[in-house]
Amino acid sequence: MSKKIFIHVDMNAFFASIEQRDFPELLGMPVAVTNGNHGSCIITSSYEARYKDHLDHIYTLTHQLISWIFYKLLLLIFKYIL
Repeated sequence: MSKKIFIHVDMNAFFASIEQRDFPELLGMPVAVTNGNHGSCIITSSYEARYKDHLDHIYTLTHQLISWIFYKLLLLIFKYIL
């Protein structure tokens, strides 16, 4: 039986890191790389941009959860009032 070895190299943020290396003023800032001058598709983003995106999703989910809890509380209140 032969053993197979798989190596996975995650280079998703590689091109964004190269941009940050070439333009030091971008270090620590969220960076997105598109497909050209008129690019409408983001090819990759820096870890800072990904972290901000995760925080935005967390905020949205938290807001939705609070709205859902508030809605359920209102239903309970109306149930006992009516």
